Amino acid sequence: MTIYILIVLTLTSAISIFAQGTLKGTVAVRAKNDHPKEYALPDDLVKELSNPSQFRLDRKVANVPESVRAAFAQATNVTSFSMADPGGRWEATDVIRDASLPRRRLSTLAIGSGLCLLFYERGGIRKDDNVAVFRMANGRAEAIWHAFPVQ
Repeated sequence: MTIYILIVLTLTSAISIFAQGTLKGTVAVRAKNDHPKEYALPDDLVKELSNPSQFRLDRKVANVPESVRAAFAQATNVTSFSMADPGGRWEATDVIRDASLPRRRLSTLAIGSGLCLLFYERGGIRKDDNVAVFRMANGRAEAIWHAFPVQ
């Protein structure tokens, strides 16, 4: 069953989590043709995100840890990680003009002790803002949460 996840925070308000030190929101999950069901964000994730000073913000794809790149590629079922820098060239629409360009563009990278948050845009019929969260330990990363618009 295909699961869609939607966080009731926009990218702007999600980034403001770090400025305000608070996290408010719920996650809605639905299968195709089902009505959305709301789920609170996992308590351990809320606890870790509640201390914004632990995160270093970055806006360069080159600074995405290799373990997160590998976990992202695996979670999105692609062979290799590909993402443009903010302001960089990418395929933002469903009309592919240059297949060598990535379909995703980084907005912000937040790295903390044990967590990496990847805020990014995904191109297609419409551009989507996404957030992927990875737990990092012992040189490895694991995708633990992903928010994207329900279509």
